[in-house]
Amino acid sequence: MYALMMAGGSGTRLWPKSRINFPKQLHQLISKRSLLADSILRIKHIISNHHTWLITNKNYFLKIREQIPQIPAENIITEPFPLGTALAVSLGMMRIYQFDQKAIVAVLWSDSHIKKNKNFIKTLLLARQVAQNEGGVIVGINPTFPATGYGYIEMGLELKKYGKLKVFKIKKFVEKPDKEKAKEFLSKWQYLWNSGISVWKVEEYIKLFKKLMPKHYKKLLKIKKYLNQTNLNEVLAKEFKNIDPLPIDYAIYEKAHNLAVIPADLGWSDIGNWSVLKDILNKKNKSNYINAKHIGLETKNCLIIGGERLITTIGIKNLVIIDTDDVILITDKRNCEKVKDLTQKIAEEGLTDYL
Repeated sequence: MYALMMAGGSGTRLWPKSRINFPKQLHQLISKRSLLADSILRIKHIISNHHTWLITNKNYFLKIREQIPQIPAENIITEPFPLGTALAVSLGMMRIYQFDQKAIVAVLWSDSHIKKNKNFIKTLLLARQVAQNEGGVIVGINPTFPATGYGYIEMGLELKKYGKLKVFKIKKFVEKPDKEKAKEFLSKWQYLWNSGISVWKVEEYIKLFKKLMPKHYKKLLKIKKYLNQTNLNEVLAKEFKNIDPLPIDYAIYEKAHNLAVIPADLGWSDIGNWSVLKDILNKKNKSNYINAKHIGLETKNCLIIGGERLITTIGIKNLVIIDTDDVILITDKRNCEKVKDLTQKIAEEGLTDYL
């Protein structure tokens, strides 16, 4: 089995901790290791370091080498600029296909948090088995609350049983819902969160990519001979400079007709914003989560992360306060999804040094 780890995202919703040249997957947000290092460690017993490949931004290469030196440098493919997850995954798949045309590949995400690792490994091993018979397998997450920030998968007919675990055909993918629709999904057994984690026969993925994204496929064929060359970034920049980046969900997953889904209980989160991170860190179910020099009065249900400066608070609740060397972010927890919009406004104001 092979792993294709996506590690190129900028993580703007966790700004100002996550920056353009130091994104969230390289930070120690939950454990003493970075999210990326945890993601690599999570799979080490079933996927060897030499069978683990990464796609990342060229600016992250040196930091990644420092954090996970066990992964061969030649297994780290860099993008000259964000290619979009559809093309980035396909680039990695093409490289693994060159290496082993019969490979089974798990597409994983370096910024995911997975609490129940034994369940995760069992699910991946089952997905490897299912991928031998199906076009591809998505790992669906049993929802635990009415999330509006995730896409959903509606399960269809049950496929043959693989031991105690069940596998279903995917009936359809559903866009991020509003609150009422999310509550409805939570009450119905057939809806799952779409984790984006998928497992494929590499040759089947390449066929699907060729069918659904023919223009991109032709361009990848042109650069195939450069995939293990030092000038790959230059060739990618030239060939894909005028192509819009596309997310893999829209470009591949939703257009495929032969995908399966495995419902899984993984304690999974994509750590999509500061409020989500607070929920993960708040293991003892306390009102506040504080990792800072802090003195407060009447401070409730807040996330406060800082550095050397003393942070003091009086009479506040439901706030996120993030203090870095050059930026302070203060927001109501309900507005955490808007942090990405805030970074866009900062860019429009020409203050890119703060991004």
